[in-house]
Amino acid sequence: MSKRRARVWARIDAGKGHHWAAVVDDTGATLWSKKIDNDESAILAALGEILELADEVHGAVDISGTSSALLPALLAAHGQQAVYVPGRTVNRMADAYRGEAKTDARDAYVIAETACHRNDFAAIDVPAQLAADLALLTSHRTDLMADRVRMINRLRDVLTGIFPALERAFDYSSQKGPLVLLTGYRTPAAIRRRGRSRLTAWLANRGVRGADQVAATAPEAAQAQQTVLPGENVAAQIVAELADQILALDDRLKRVDKQIRDTFQSHPQAEIIESLPGMGPILGAEFVVPSAVDPGRAEQTRHRACSTVCGSTADGMGVGGGWWARSLTRDSSRPHHRGICCPAAVSSNVRHPNHSPDCGYSQFSASARRAGRSCFEMGGPG
Repeated sequence: MSKRRARVWARIDAGKGHHWAAVVDDTGATLWSKKIDNDESAILAALGEILELADEVHGAVDISGTSSALLPALLAAHGQQAVYVPGRTVNRMADAYRGEAKTDARDAYVIAETACHRNDFAAIDVPAQLAADLALLTSHRTDLMADRVRMINRLRDVLTGIFPALERAFDYSSQKGPLVLLTGYRTPAAIRRRGRSRLTAWLANRGVRGADQVAATAPEAAQAQQTVLPGENVAAQIVAELADQILALDDRLKRVDKQIRDTFQSHPQAEIIESLPGMGPILGAEFVVPSAVDPGRAEQTRHRACSTVCGSTADGMGVGGGWWARSLTRDSSRPHHRGICCPAAVSSNVRHPNHSPDCGYSQFSASARRAGRSCFEMGGPG
């Protein structure tokens, strides 16, 4: 074995099934390079070998997410801290090195060399249990909402093919009553046979609010169409299945929202965050998560949070200038802020209709401003 160095750089090309680690010294010479399975025993064995190479080991990875969650946790448990090297940086730096092959070993070497020359990469911290819970819950909720949008669009498309008047009559994305109606009656003939009074009773027995209005609208749509379109029976069955799935998904979303709300309330700064106009538990949870689990966004999130509360930033994009109204809509590098601050600004304007739409958060109480400064000057949420 070669002699022990004073300092080396260990860089890991992270993956879901396995990682590839490379260790270089001050001269850029590769001291150690090996494939590591993504399980605890393999990572610990490799970590032991790497720590034997030098007195001081600097680590870095190119992925910060669920696929590499075990890696930084084990490093932190053994007194090691890694930095995050963005994939875009690795991709651009790769062009400066000989060869065009795209291999895990080469990527690990590029990461090691890049981190050796730069010391401004963000450190990866293992998120606290609360932040990890909120990250999983908000991500799961986003997936469920995407599933719901897809199913609503599919339902409207199929229903238009057999009963376009009924498809136009209701907003299925925001009303429960029409979805309940579709679980039992999807065709013009079936609605006409049922009649308004019996349809009202049928909907009321299933807990539909405004059952009389739904029961009045559906027969009108049924009277407007006397023709039976091809594929009506099969399409009606598909519509019923989709309506059942959407209603079940709505129940799941309610449970997830309650879980997010209860989890977020245990955050030490939940009251401060919710004091901001337009911020509720869902947006508050999404606001907290990136600064706690994503090192690439942490400092930017805290900086923008301070600007939101305090009114201005060094680049002149504070709330007084309406930065979400201008910068967030045109700058694709801030998807997190677009997804949180824009809805919050809209909600704030709904509550305060006399405010200019460009100001959004401009009307803060003095106590909220002071509380906000304290919240983020203490190091940010999480």
